[in-house]
Amino acid sequence: MHAKIDNEVNMAGASHNSDGAAARPIQAALSSLRAKIDTDRNESLAAFDPVAFDSIIYQQSRLRPPPGVRLSSRIAKSGSTSRNGEQAYLPVNPAIHKMHKRSQHWYKEKCEEIKRRPSRKAWFGKVGARQRWLRAEEEKLERSRQEARHHATMPPFEPPEPRCVKRILDFGDVPEKELPEHVHSNPAWLKACAWLRKCEEQTAQYQRQADKSKEETELYYKKNFSAG
Repeated sequence: MHAKIDNEVNMAGASHNSDGAAARPIQAALSSLRAKIDTDRNESLAAFDPVAFDSIIYQQSRLRPPPGVRLSSRIAKSGSTSRNGEQAYLPVNPAIHKMHKRSQHWYKEKCEEIKRRPSRKAWFGKVGARQRWLRAEEEKLERSRQEARHHATMPPFEPPEPRCVKRILDFGDVPEKELPEHVHSNPAWLKACAWLRKCEEQTAQYQRQADKSKEETELYYKKNFSAG
C-alpha cells in the first residue's frame, strides 16, 4: 500500500516537473515578445516629430498657431496650396442629408412604420414579393395623398429623394468640354463617355418620336371620333 502511494507521488512529481519544463520555453517566448514590443514602442516615440504634427493640425483650418509653436514650411506650404486649389463639389442636398428636428408625432409614425415592415431576413430570396409589397405601400400612400387633396387637408409628407434614385449615373448628359481633366487624359474613358452620350441622344430621339406619335394619335381620334 505504501509502495503504491509512493509511486503515485513520484508520478505526480514527474508530471509537475514536465509541465514546468514545457512552460519555461513559453515564458521565454513571451518575455522576448514583450521586450520587442517595448523596443518598438520606444523607437516610435523617439521618432515622433512635434513640428510636423503641429503643422498637419494647423494646416487643416485657418487658425493661427499659438506663440512658441513652430510650423514646418514644407508642410504648411503644401497645405495652403491644397486648401486654395481646386474645390471639391459633393452631390449633397440639405433637404435630404442635413439633420432635421422632428416632432414626437413623426417619431411615433416612424416607429409604427418600422414595426409594420418586414425585416431583411424575411425578404431573403423573395425579390418579387418585396417589390410587390413596395408597390402596394406606394399605392397606399398615393391614395392617402389623393384623399387629402380631395378633402382639402394636409397630405402625408413625401420625403425628397436624390436625383440619382431613379436615374442611371453616367456621363451621357455631360458635354465633352465639361468632363474632368482626368477623364480627358484617358482615351478609354473619353471613348466610353462618347458612347454614353450617343446612347443618351438615341434615347431622347426615341422619346421624342414616341411623344409625337402619341400626340398625332390623340389628335386623330379627337377629330374623327369625338362626340358631337
